[in-house]
Amino acid sequence: MGNELIKVNKEVANIASEIGFDFKSNFEGGAIPRLPQIGIVHQAQMFKEGEEKFPEFEGYILHYQRANVYWEKDVSETGGGTAPDCASIDGIKPTQGENIQSDSCLNCPKNQWGSDPKTGKGKACKNIIRMHILRDGDLLPIRLTIPPTSLKVVDEYMTYLTNKGLPYQIVKTKFSLEPAKGAGMEYSKLKLTAGEFLKNKEDMLKLKSIIDKFKQSFGEQIESEEYVESKNDDDIAY
Repeated sequence: MGNELIKVNKEVANIASEIGFDFKSNFEGGAIPRLPQIGIVHQAQMFKEGEEKFPEFEGYILHYQRANVYWEKDVSETGGGTAPDCASIDGIKPTQGENIQSDSCLNCPKNQWGSDPKTGKGKACKNIIRMHILRDGDLLPIRLTIPPTSLKVVDEYMTYLTNKGLPYQIVKTKFSLEPAKGAGMEYSKLKLTAGEFLKNKEDMLKLKSIIDKFKQSFGEQIESEEYVESKNDDDIAY
């Protein structure tokens, strides 16, 4: 895919494999594989991974899916860091939580406009997108959780690529943030820009293999601590 860092990592992995090392052994001690995650620091219009902050990044979107998360108590009551009371991995039916609200997300009263107790306009249940992106130099994709305020951005971007006849997976996408205002608050809205795209069959097959392996290992998995309310309203990770 034209990236030197990925080539170097693969060369090292091949040498290690010949000797008898296997990266799969990394998890034999009981560690649970977790994808690196990126949050959004809204007031600063920056992305955040661990302690590192950056204004933009690029990568190939391997997979994305809509999901829903609901907390019965406000973050001001819990102090943040709590798992949702009800959550859906596919945005259709609740799949986890200690207080499931409905059999169907579509008909759930917490998923209706006007159910948000704070504003009386939005939804009490947060509709989000989990997007998995492979950046240059990484062997594992990162997970970006896109908040409700940027869902339309994803819809418009996918419509644009469809109109150009391009599957989103083969397009290198630039992720950046721009200031926005709504419901009496300032926040950062996601901006997606199409860059170069794969043109030859060999590169497409390599990427398809990566996507298939990713879906097999991570595609439908979710850990409850991946959905936690932020203790700081400026650092929204859901």
